[in-house]
Order: sequence, then C-alpha cells, then structure tokens
Amino acid sequence: MPQGKTMEITQLRAASADLLIEKSYTKIKEKRKISKSVLENLKSRLLEHDVTTVNQLNMLDDDKLVKIVYGDKARLDVSSRKYGRIIIGKNCEERIDSPTVKSVDFEALVRRYSDNRNITKEDIYRDYVISAKAEGKDFYKRTTFQRRFNTCLKNHKGPDVYMHREHPFGDALELDWCGERYPIQTDKYGSVKEYYIMVMSWPASYYVYAELMSNMTTACACEAIRNALLFFGCKPNRFVVDNAKALVTKHKTGREAIFNETFEYFAKRCGIQIEANNPYRPNEKSSVEQAVHLIQTRVLTRMQDGPQRWLDEANRELMEKVNFYINNANFRGGGPQDTRAELFRKREKPAALTIDDALPHYIDHFTYLTVGSDYCVEINGARYSVPWRNAGRLADADISGGMVIIYVNHKEVARHPLLPSGSTDISIEHMPEAHQAIKVRELKYKTPGDVYAAARDLNCPHLLSFCRLLLEGRNFSDRKKGCISLINRYKSHPHERGLFEAAVSQIMHSLPADKINSYEVDKQVEELKEYARTHDGHYPVQTELPQNIVSDTGSFMRGNKLLDGINNKDDDNESK
Repeated sequence: MPQGKTMEITQLRAASADLLIEKSYTKIKEKRKISKSVLENLKSRLLEHDVTTVNQLNMLDDDKLVKIVYGDKARLDVSSRKYGRIIIGKNCEERIDSPTVKSVDFEALVRRYSDNRNITKEDIYRDYVISAKAEGKDFYKRTTFQRRFNTCLKNHKGPDVYMHREHPFGDALELDWCGERYPIQTDKYGSVKEYYIMVMSWPASYYVYAELMSNMTTACACEAIRNALLFFGCKPNRFVVDNAKALVTKHKTGREAIFNETFEYFAKRCGIQIEANNPYRPNEKSSVEQAVHLIQTRVLTRMQDGPQRWLDEANRELMEKVNFYINNANFRGGGPQDTRAELFRKREKPAALTIDDALPHYIDHFTYLTVGSDYCVEINGARYSVPWRNAGRLADADISGGMVIIYVNHKEVARHPLLPSGSTDISIEHMPEAHQAIKVRELKYKTPGDVYAAARDLNCPHLLSFCRLLLEGRNFSDRKKGCISLINRYKSHPHERGLFEAAVSQIMHSLPADKINSYEVDKQVEELKEYARTHDGHYPVQTELPQNIVSDTGSFMRGNKLLDGINNKDDDNESK
C-alpha cells in the first residue's frame, strides 16, 4: 500500500470490516472519508494475506494488521496520548554511501549555521541541492537531510542547561503582562471589555502581585505599579520591565533602552531605577515569566466565569486567588511554612527600601519644550505662557489635577488650567510692559459703555459727546481706537484739557457727523495753538448755539444737550 498519509488503527479496522462485508466503495468513502484508490489498495492487501472474513480480521492484533497493510516498517505509536497513530519508518541509510548521492559534511554545515545567525536551515538545504544538481548527482530529500542535520546540531550544542542567576533580596522587582485578557463589565447595561493583567514579582522570593488594567497606557501602568508598591509595603532599588511601548520607547538587543519619559519621571519620583530586559530574552526576568505562567494556569482557570462583575470585584478576587494558589502555596517542595509569602516577609521586605514619603500618582510629563518668541510653550496642541524673559529657553511641564505646571531650570515659573487643543492662555503678568499696556487697553475697553465711562471720569463733556458721536452706530472695534487715543491725550496732558475741549467743540459744531474723527481734532488743536501764539496765548472758544440751526454752508449744528454729554439713553443701553 502506498506510504502516504496513514489512518489511525480504529479507522483502518472499520474500513477493512466494511470491505469484507462487501459494502460499496461509495458508501465507505462517504462514511469513512477514505478515497476509492486507498480502499482498493486496502482490499488487495487483505486478500494477499488471506484475510477474507470479519472473523479473520478480528483475530488479528493491531500490530499484525498494521504490518499487513503498511509493511514491516510500520508500527503503532506506543505513547499514551497518541495510541492508534500509525508510524511508517523510513530507512534511507542505504543511500548514504551510494556514489550516486552527493555526500554531506554535516559538521561543517552545523558550524556554518551556528556562526551566522542570519542563515536558516532551509538555506543550507537549498545550497546543498543546487551543488548536487551542478555535479549531476542525486541528493537527500528534505526530511532525511533535516533529520541528520538536527542530530548533528544537537551533538554540537551539547545538553540543554540554564544559567543560574543570583538575586539579592530587596534589590529588584520584575514586571510583565499576561498574554491572556479577562472580560469585565463596564456599565449597568452589560457592556463588556477585555482587560489586561499586569504582573509584578520579586526574583529572590518570587512573591507576586497582579492587577487588571483597562488598557496598556503609561497612565494605567504607573497607577498599577503604585498599587503594587502599596500592597508590598516596600519598594525595590530597581524595576526590571518588559519592553512594552507604555514603558520603553526604543530598545535593541545589546543596546541601551530609551524609556518613555513620563514613566521614567514617575520612577524617578518614586526613587527607583529602571532597567529593560533585552528584547526576546525572557530569561532576564524569569521570575515574572514564571509568575505569569502560574497566574494563567492556577488563577485565571479558577476565576468566576463570565463578565458579570465590576473591576474592583474582579481585582479583589484576582488577588485572593493569587495569594491562595501562589503566594501562600508550598514553594520549591517545602512545607506549609516555606511559602513565597513567608520568604518575602522574612527576607525580602527587610532588605527592600522603605516607603518614607507618599508615593506619587501618575503625571503627564513633558521635557525639552522650547519657549517661543511669543513666550509660550506648546503642550498637546495648546499654548501656555511663561515669563517673557524665558523666551528661547528649554522648559519641562507636568499635567496634574487639571493644571499645567511649567518649569525652567527645575523651578516652577508658570501654572495654567489645562486647555483643549488649539487654545491659548497668556497671563498678563508674563508680558513685557509694552505688551501689558496693549493687553490692558484691550481688556479695559470691551464695550462702548467702557469708553463712555472713561471719558466721563475726566469730567470733560465735549470729550464724552465726541465719543458718543464717533461710536454710535459705527464699527466699534475700529472706531474705539480714536476715542481711546483722545482719552489718553487728555490723561497725559491735563494742563491742556481746555485746549482739547475747545478743539473738540469747534469741529463738532463745524463738521458733518460722518467727517468727525480724531485726525480732525489734531488739526484743530494745532490751529488753536498757532492762533494762541499770535494772540498772547488766547484762543477762541465756541459759543453755544441754539439747537437745530443750520449754517449757510450746509454744515449742521448740534444742540447744547448733546455737546454737554447729555443723552436721553442711559449708558447701559449704549454699551449694548
């Protein structure tokens, strides 16, 4: 019978019995899932050995039946798990010394494979086949070649051994995550989310802590570490962490690790150094690898089925089972007193660092922020100011409790409420004096009522009338500049207020409303000054005229009430 894919012994007996009671090939094929050609070969093998009835078939033991069908090299797998599987031995040794087959120096190939980590076994076999064809010789098939190659490789490597590592008590705390996740109910409507499981273990005592985390962020990792340290009641000299992105930004084998700056800042505030194991080298943190395995086999298999629970409840059950099945279980063949918990209590904790100060919570930390020429730093798309003399320097920042705290040279220089991306917060006290003056002006005159109030405080009725006329029904954001400019002149030159009032009064009596502006006031002031130089310092003052008198030139006159700053509308309505 062809030595292709073999059947199990139960399937072989059933198909043989079907053939001997003369069932059709079609029915046997459908029932046993065996092709017609295999059935034909099976029937011929049975007939060759005079097995023609079911009774004769039943008299044959399994080994005899297998050899009848598959030949003398076939046998049953005797392992308890795979009994019933038929194995056909392959003997290619007779070809080794054949002159038609290209010989192989397996020792040389193994040295080549061991010295070059980038070459694969498949590459070695292909090179062998190519050289054999080039010489016009036969070559070993892939299975035979690989079997002999692996045997030689095993002899070359020697026995499997492991490196024993000494771990001082209290020195290190190893961190990793389980490969499996656990379902947790997240709201009253039954929504479910798969939670990650962080595991921490002391490599000297193998004492374990585990916690469910909603995601693999740095924030969740730092809070879980903080909870673990509170659970232990002490802290290590150093963390040995996995290369997860939440903790390590970049790490190549044999090179230093670039840590997530926020995690590094958290560890620094805890007073703990951090190390990352080499990528793909789990033996560097074998303690936590073992702890992960135990949690997956001893704990998660005993956790309550289904997600009908909340996170706090699940974490409480998780640690109860970790303590019962791991921390308080017999350790390394010892008795009830030789547990991880006892070893931690007697040896690990006394050697570890004490927690003297409150452990920090997670804080978003940002480093090497450049203070721009606008004396602002950008954090998550929002801009925050610092004192303007720090422009061009480097700053650090923390985000904590809804506040942004900015440092220059490790000293706090500014504090702002946290803003959404695209927003800006510039404190007026951070500005230089010139910018402060502009900002004060922008903040002081937000409405027409603010302008009128400033003019009224100067007790100059013509100035107030000018402001009302200039702003009423006009573009406030632009026209207010003329009013503010004139108000500032009144304030800067109090001894000339009479001159300014005379100039304002004259242009309001002589010009149409749409022609009145601050530039006309300047011109009128200069004309009055020129007149005063030739008239012993005196200048004409506009006489009040009756209301509604129009000049021959077409200019209109304003009544005394408007010129005196009196208006029927109150200031509150005008400010609107």
